[in-house]
Amino acid sequence: MTFKKILVATDFSDCSLGAVKEAGELARKLGGEIILCTSLEAPEETTLLGGSIKPLIDFPKETADAEKKLRQLIEDAGISDVAKSVRVTPHAPGEEVPELAEKLKCDLIVVGTHGRTGWRHFVIGSVTERIIRKTEIPVLAIPCK
Repeated sequence: MTFKKILVATDFSDCSLGAVKEAGELARKLGGEIILCTSLEAPEETTLLGGSIKPLIDFPKETADAEKKLRQLIEDAGISDVAKSVRVTPHAPGEEVPELAEKLKCDLIVVGTHGRTGWRHFVIGSVTERIIRKTEIPVLAIPCK
């Protein structure tokens, strides 16, 4: 199996920066390219009554800001030689990343993982787990260092 087209999902955390750098090294070694993506989905705020609300987002402005941050991340991670494009998705990364990877015919998905366990994992869940469950494309999960 060759990994020539690699989709790297980021939330701009330190953990995902490490994954971006690792993906860059992998792409160089394999002669591949990276597509860097992020999600704009607003986190749901849980109310005391158990319901949830989503804050309003100005998607055109947020998309432009996110694209700028992705391009800066490419520079900061030193992967401009292998990073070919950036994508911003409007939905939950656990749903959107697998769909985007399939649409773009990617060979590999790379994500950073925070390694949450216990109560935090139960409440917040794992984006990495959702991505793995939603795709047949191999997923490389890079743990936070």
